[in-house]
Amino acid sequence: MGTNPSRRRARAARLTDEAVLLLEERLRAEWAAGGGHGEMTRAARAALLEVSLGTADRILKQKGNDRSVLRGAFEALRLPWKDEYCASLSAPEPLPPPAPATPEASTLDEEPSSVPEPDVQVETTKPPRQARWAWAVGALALTGAGAVIAVSLLAGSWSAPALATGRQSRPLAELEAKLAADGRDAYNRGDYGSALQFAASSRREARVSRSADGLASALHLEGDVLAAQGDLEGAAERYRQSLPFWDALEHSHGRGVLLEVLAVVEARLGRLDEAERHFRESIALRRFNPPVEPAGPLRGLGSVAAVRGDFAQARFWYAAAKRRIGDDPGGAMRLDLKALEALTKRDEGRYSEALRDLQECLAGWEAHGHDRWVAATLVQVASVLIASGDSAAAGPALQRALALYQRVGDRKGAELAAQMLRRPAGARPSRTQRIEEYF
Repeated sequence: MGTNPSRRRARAARLTDEAVLLLEERLRAEWAAGGGHGEMTRAARAALLEVSLGTADRILKQKGNDRSVLRGAFEALRLPWKDEYCASLSAPEPLPPPAPATPEASTLDEEPSSVPEPDVQVETTKPPRQARWAWAVGALALTGAGAVIAVSLLAGSWSAPALATGRQSRPLAELEAKLAADGRDAYNRGDYGSALQFAASSRREARVSRSADGLASALHLEGDVLAAQGDLEGAAERYRQSLPFWDALEHSHGRGVLLEVLAVVEARLGRLDEAERHFRESIALRRFNPPVEPAGPLRGLGSVAAVRGDFAQARFWYAAAKRRIGDDPGGAMRLDLKALEALTKRDEGRYSEALRDLQECLAGWEAHGHDRWVAATLVQVASVLIASGDSAAAGPALQRALALYQRVGDRKGAELAAQMLRRPAGARPSRTQRIEEYF
């Protein structure tokens, strides 16, 4: 006699965010201990969980399963079980990802922006030549008032014309690689004008060779620069233009990285639901795909929770992000997470703790020598001082932040610093201001 479907539904549950993270971390540890390398396959995950392929997918994607199945998965990995790891199916499930788009052939010829390009001469002949990029740049990007890690990935086969130099010709793929690397270097040191020029040249050469991966990477870099300059709608447009190329390449990691930075921009535009969906999709695409662990989107989910006022959940996600990164106390990601946790303390009224932590972060950012990171932390320090009633002490920090933002050309950061100079003592930041501070 079969079981009543409604009774099966009543027994079904999904794992909480905390439970899924515990499973993922143990799966990675077991995979490494068993000599596994590279991306963990679906079959490997199912074998470790001692369930079928479909059931393993449902568990990790937080879909409905019998509670005994969820408990059995924890037991298979020798993890202690807690009943609170189950969430009712009536609770909101993580938003599903949108269907991937496919670029039209004509988009390879479209010019999304008009940017002056460095003087580079290219021959019009196209001798066949193949070059392949495997992994490229992991770049520190600051797209909001706080720091964000953006990892730019370039991969694929290149069919390219030759470059005319004074002494010899070389594959255009090498030129594209150099332009992309020079653009990312310029971006990292805050030279956004040069970064846009190099990105435009890289995109031009990718269009000549009809290279989808080259276009995806160039558009990604342009989006990063526009976000850093405060043109958030322009940045979101570039990121969305890049997504179909990663889909066409079937490059899940490249799509996952791009979704992370798109989510940050969406959050800064106040679209928290869209940002949360894209952070979650980024995690899903990259969770078992080394070498880059998805610390960034975990941090992003923490900041979404913090803006919504759920500070316990925010600290949960920030702690999960810290477990994904190295032990370097002066590392950029760790400093940023420390600053974000300090902001949650500010919002809970723990001003002295928040100020102490942010002063440590400020010293760390100054050691990195990047004006924009220093400006962002000065704004965070000032926000604590104002909230605690000490506007006089906040003034010099904001004046310095304003000058630094203006120096690097960050319009939105400069606007935020100027607004805070007018914020009265004891005033709490508005929702819009908190979004800028957390992202």
